[in-house]
Amino acid sequence: MPEDIYNISIGSVKFQFSLHFQVLTMPKDIKSRINFTEHHIQLAYKDVVPTFMWPFIVIFNELDTIIVNQLARIFRNNPGFIINVGSKEMWIWSKHQYEITSNPSLFQKIGNLFSSVFMFIILSLVTGMICRLAIAGSAGVMISLSWCMTLFNATENTRMILFYSFPWAGQPAYSLRNAGKGIGSLVLSFFFMLFTFYFMYACTYLLWTPMIFGNIYPSGLDERLYTIFSIMEFYTLLFVRTKKTVMWFPRIVMGLICTFLLYRKNNFYPFLNTYFFGVTMLCFGTMVMMLSLFEKETFTHEGPTFESPRLVYQPVFNRNNSSLPEIWTLFYPVAGRGYFTEQQMSNIFPQQVPL
Repeated sequence: MPEDIYNISIGSVKFQFSLHFQVLTMPKDIKSRINFTEHHIQLAYKDVVPTFMWPFIVIFNELDTIIVNQLARIFRNNPGFIINVGSKEMWIWSKHQYEITSNPSLFQKIGNLFSSVFMFIILSLVTGMICRLAIAGSAGVMISLSWCMTLFNATENTRMILFYSFPWAGQPAYSLRNAGKGIGSLVLSFFFMLFTFYFMYACTYLLWTPMIFGNIYPSGLDERLYTIFSIMEFYTLLFVRTKKTVMWFPRIVMGLICTFLLYRKNNFYPFLNTYFFGVTMLCFGTMVMMLSLFEKETFTHEGPTFESPRLVYQPVFNRNNSSLPEIWTLFYPVAGRGYFTEQQMSNIFPQQVPL
């Protein structure tokens, strides 16, 4: 019967399945009064996967994937709802969803390809903007340390170093201090900016997750994907200096991430944890390879100089002594030295004048 409950046990792991989610989610006292028919199915590990594959299934937590796919295939013409009794994780799918997503047409695959590329671009752009906001907003935290320095009788020169290190916050803080006014409101404004944009970024998860994973995916996988994007954006911001890295790193990473997104979109419920682990390791390997092949030579210098400049640049400040970093410079492509005028380059490498 459609309202029957199937109790599936595989060793210590237990699942409950029904064609209607209301049957499994209703209160226990009501369920006991209705007295639904329950079927108990006991399976051994070897009944699910070969013995040599079992360690990999446990490490990557893919037993759920096998059970969900088996039940979805058996009841392919019906909706389904399954619960992992131990972890309380749930999966639900609609009628005919298995057949539609398991065998996409050529046009659907092409559409999934464009959708994957689009999602990669959106995730990179927004995550990169948030990384820049985090750096700009952290200046408020650092400027607040100037007040702490007064408690330890720090010298004026020591406090001025802090102001100069973060000029977009240090200059107004210095002016307020000299005018005899507190810097609390200034620091608080930076904190509010961080909190506001962070929660806005968190809200975008609600939009991105259904677009990438649909309504069925392993718990926590979406957060791990967004974390990887953040790591890659910070890596780009801190370590990408040469033209070859700019040329190869985004292309390789984009290819890896897009294969993961395509793998998800072209299958009903594939082995996402395993595939994501492989993609993550390849992305980290690409980062290390870029550092070793192209960026290692630049590490021998303390920073950009006339003798060892960055090979690519991106505008960050209007004036390199006071203005707030332009958050939307994320959307400007990097360019070589020849693109900028001599006056613009002088802001990056200021003239050394005697004090």
